[in-house]
Amino acid sequence: MKREFMKMVTALSVAATLVVIPSCSKKDVSADVNQASTKTTEKANTTKKASTTKKAKKKTAPKYETIDLLAAGDAMTHMPQVVAAKTRYGYDFSGNFTYVKGAISQADLAMVNLETPVTGGTPQGYPTFNAPKALPRDLHKAGFDVAFTTNNHMMDQGYNGTQSTLKNVRQYLTTVGSRLKKESNDYKNPYIIKKVKGIKVGLVAYTYNTSRKPVTVNGINASRAGNLINTFNEKAFATSDYKKIQNDINGAKKAGAQLVVVYYHWGIEYQRQPNSLQKSIAKKTADLGADLILASHPHVLQPASVIKTKDKRNVPVFYSMGNYISNQRATSRTARYVEQGMMAKMDVTFKDGQLDSMKCQVLPTWVDKYYSGGRNHYSIIDLNANLASNPTLRVSGHRGQAAQALRDIRALMGSSWLKGKTIRRK
Repeated sequence: MKREFMKMVTALSVAATLVVIPSCSKKDVSADVNQASTKTTEKANTTKKASTTKKAKKKTAPKYETIDLLAAGDAMTHMPQVVAAKTRYGYDFSGNFTYVKGAISQADLAMVNLETPVTGGTPQGYPTFNAPKALPRDLHKAGFDVAFTTNNHMMDQGYNGTQSTLKNVRQYLTTVGSRLKKESNDYKNPYIIKKVKGIKVGLVAYTYNTSRKPVTVNGINASRAGNLINTFNEKAFATSDYKKIQNDINGAKKAGAQLVVVYYHWGIEYQRQPNSLQKSIAKKTADLGADLILASHPHVLQPASVIKTKDKRNVPVFYSMGNYISNQRATSRTARYVEQGMMAKMDVTFKDGQLDSMKCQVLPTWVDKYYSGGRNHYSIIDLNANLASNPTLRVSGHRGQAAQALRDIRALMGSSWLKGKTIRRK
């Protein structure tokens, strides 16, 4: 019995071993499957990561767009100019722009300070200007798009003169700085938006006033014009008037402006350096959000500079673009600098619709006046061109004066501005 019992125990042990061995085998296979599954998952993750990286590399490149802006200083008509422009059929100022119209017409947006009323009435010169309607027509023919109408001569023909000026000028140019009476309600914001190659440019323009209560411009009561003209008081700017400019800049941006340009008519006549008020107003305006500041009034050039704002932006400012066309000549009262001017050229680049940089350049000019054929002639000379081959200078014999003007401008503005300097937004 004992021998049979031992045989039974042995048989059961073998059977148990046969049962256990397959169980262990199954566990080992399961581990292999799990490892293979892990490797497959890791491979999938690696493939997914590679795919994501590949997609990242295919990210859309930034879109760049550049618009070319140009601005000029004071366009005036003293009576000798009016007489010189008289023809059998009216007036013709087109010859004034022969040597600069190429640069003007190449710009996507060209601006000029129209420092005279244009009422359509009898032409007048200094001190109460009134230009023939041919002036805005010929500015347009030369390539200008926008006229700043806010300056110290805007009220020379009274309130009615401001209204008729806008009607006449708008036949040829967009205006900024003053408005028609009918626009007082539906044109609440005293700025304009110009669309340039798909980019929205906001334009704001203001002139200094000579008193606040009542508001006078060049000593002429402007109360009737009220909010139809943009004026500020230089001494009150820091305490109150800056709020008007702030509202205009904010309003332009809310209207979609991707670039805000502010024009000021300011400063002291015949001074070749900006004063402390100009500098402080420029700094404040840049801090308020302006991207570019243009200015005139002194009738001579003043330097350009770059302002660093509180939010670390770089804002170019042209403190005075000088006379563009006028009869002001070198006399004991005004030195030769009144004959010198410039066009400010700005190539503005946007990255994905946001301002990225500006290449700013001073294009120096000089007004030649000479007598030929029984009358005076006026011509804006491009000083960057070959002066020796200029037909007008050959007739007038004034090449030496033009060369002196170029030396003066280079010394004042600096060669970097004449060559063109790139200014990053930040």
